[in-house]
Amino acid sequence: MLGAKTWVTLVSFGVVSAVLTWAGLILGRKMGNWLGGYSEWFGGTILIAFGIKIIMGM
Repeated sequence: MLGAKTWVTLVSFGVVSAVLTWAGLILGRKMGNWLGGYSEWFGGTILIAFGIKIIMGM
């Protein structure tokens, strides 16, 4: 659409996705150790809040 090469766009999306996924896994491991058993509750609460926000259309 903007004249970008298809392969450059695909590689860029792939690299950024891989880096962010890896960073999230590392951060999740560190936060999981720090928060202990509460990390699952915390993650679930965040997902429920996002779900309610989407359902309410805000």
